[in-house]
Amino acid sequence: MIIASLFMLYFANPDTFISFIEDETSFDHVADRIKAWDNPHLYTDGAAMQSIKSMLAIGSGQLSGKGSMNYQVWIPERHTDMIFTAVAEQFGFVGASILVVLYFLMIYRIIQIALETKDPFGTYLAVGIVGMFTYQIFQNIGMSVQLLPLTGLPLPFMSYGGTSLLVYMAAIGLILNVRSRQKSFMFESEN
Repeated sequence: MIIASLFMLYFANPDTFISFIEDETSFDHVADRIKAWDNPHLYTDGAAMQSIKSMLAIGSGQLSGKGSMNYQVWIPERHTDMIFTAVAEQFGFVGASILVVLYFLMIYRIIQIALETKDPFGTYLAVGIVGMFTYQIFQNIGMSVQLLPLTGLPLPFMSYGGTSLLVYMAAIGLILNVRSRQKSFMFESEN
């Protein structure tokens, strides 16, 4: 609700929104990122450089990519929050599409587990984990292709970072635990 109202405020009157954020708050970097996201070619300093370079890297990958470890566009911190640009540059549209399909299959399977379980807590847990994965995947890929402003969220199971990888693995472990507690029999009746 809060995010939706912030988006509505921004699109209704962007100048007021930006001036509100810039007025002696600790959100000066947020205002720079929003302005750079809105029109990155006007801000060629650090605020928009990463967005412009990420689009160059994704576009330079073309259909099949340049090959593993063959980087031609320099992007700072490529291994952390801009890992999707590295995948798209190295493996092209095909590799990026395969990555998106793998994420879709993972989310689909977790939703299927949530629907099959008879325990309400297991269902709620699976739905929460689906929401976490879906948001972070959408946000990371969206900021890489300039649909969303830069935030620094990691791409699940791809971005460098021990804490995020540990949390994702624990989440999948919880989902596997929910799945293992389902009792399913081969000749179970539908009664």
